[in-house]
Amino acid sequence: MGRYPTFNYEKNFETLMKTRILTFLVDFYTLIFFVLSCSLAVLLYKIYHMSLSESLVRGLLFSNVGIRGVLACIANFIPSFADEIAVQYGWPKGQSFQREIASADGAFGVMGCASIFFPPAFALATALGFFICTFLSELSGLIEVRQDLKMNKYSISRSIITGMCIDLGISVIFFSFACRFYLESR
Repeated sequence: MGRYPTFNYEKNFETLMKTRILTFLVDFYTLIFFVLSCSLAVLLYKIYHMSLSESLVRGLLFSNVGIRGVLACIANFIPSFADEIAVQYGWPKGQSFQREIASADGAFGVMGCASIFFPPAFALATALGFFICTFLSELSGLIEVRQDLKMNKYSISRSIITGMCIDLGISVIFFSFACRFYLESR
């Protein structure tokens, strides 16, 4: 009897659900946050009569920077999620730099959520900070992935690469908002 492994239904069900939820969120997070951003932009445009570009940027700041940042911070601090994230990115488990990244995500997350309530200058500062942080980190990450793929070192999931490219695109939108805001304020 001792030769056969014991099967813990409760633990395996919990693992299965966590894996399914994570897979769904990783595969569809871009779409989820895009729909949330657009919905919020329409509300800001209709209710607060903001310009269309400002309402779109604030919607993106609230959902893509704010909510995503807070969720990323939490996920990178919870050990079971943090370990899975580390494996997806090819990082060693339990490293302090992952918590440092989580702290930056959390800080920008709070600023992104708050930017909907503060004057445009606060949204501008949040957008510029996010642009600099994201553009540099995602660009260097994509360069590293490209080099590793050339050497057949490891393969990274397409959803992560897609997310990195979308983050680059969003950061460019924020930079263009910053330029437009600067030109309009002169």
